[in-house]
Amino acid sequence: MKDMNFIDFTASSDDEGRRLDRILKKIFLNYKVDTNVYRLLRKNLIKVNEGKAKENIIIHKDDIISIAEFLLRKENHESSDFRESKLPINTVFKNEHVWVINKDADIAVQKSNKNSYSLSDEVLRAFYEDPHKEKSLSFKPGPVHRIDKKTSGLVIFSQSLTGAKWISENIQNHNIKKTYLAIVSGKLLDKEKWTDYIYENDLKDNQFKTVKITGEDKGKKAITNAIPLSYGKFKGKDITLVEFKIETGRKHQIRAQSAFHGFPLLGDTAYGEHSYKNHFLHACRLDFPKENPLSLPDFLEADIPLSFSNFLEHTLINWNGQLII
Repeated sequence: MKDMNFIDFTASSDDEGRRLDRILKKIFLNYKVDTNVYRLLRKNLIKVNEGKAKENIIIHKDDIISIAEFLLRKENHESSDFRESKLPINTVFKNEHVWVINKDADIAVQKSNKNSYSLSDEVLRAFYEDPHKEKSLSFKPGPVHRIDKKTSGLVIFSQSLTGAKWISENIQNHNIKKTYLAIVSGKLLDKEKWTDYIYENDLKDNQFKTVKITGEDKGKKAITNAIPLSYGKFKGKDITLVEFKIETGRKHQIRAQSAFHGFPLLGDTAYGEHSYKNHFLHACRLDFPKENPLSLPDFLEADIPLSFSNFLEHTLINWNGQLII
């Protein structure tokens, strides 16, 4: 035991106040190690500040966690095995707590399988390659909310534990307001407020995983405000450019409610609209509480993709290239 080699890990500010066993589980997960941390602590294969420690002690910034080297076999470690950057990152806002990105359509926020690559992987790679970023043992940057792969627009990624907690809490409490733009089939004449209940079905409908509008006893409440902005024609059919302000954040909320209320997103084949090859849905704006602790502005906006803009120019009769939202 006295000749055993140890690898040292230094706790950062994002590890402050966390229990040792929870930090160890995060470290072992990174190294693909599946073992019992409590047994390792009893055998003194893990130390804190060169001394014996219990699993429930609280870790503080700059504490040194030492782990027996043989537990962390190099062949198990993949922290530096990132692919070469290949996904575009269009930064709208970034500081020490959050990174807000205008995501392109057809890019997944998170990977769908172990062989796929996502925007989250790009953000993680950039985080670990930044020499000025303090690295945490238990915190990893990641998306604090999601938008569909085919949806473009604003996505918030955490860059600190403080940022992750504050954004998550304020999204859950509906203090962060989300606005979307979409093209729907049909002519939405007036502003409408839709209050429905959405049920997430575990089964796939053909190749698409969809949700369904259901009764209150089975679903989760979904509230969406639909505001018509402009009208046009596509293949002889009425279409409407709509601003959606959502008061809840359910999976496929806008897509499912739009279809249910007779205005499916143009080209959203998963919800029965087959007039176009894909649908246009863009997360265009986020409004934040004033005087927030993350130094975020009152709001952030994201330009619509070029393909979206070109489609509008060719189909909306009174489209002037300007949005007033």
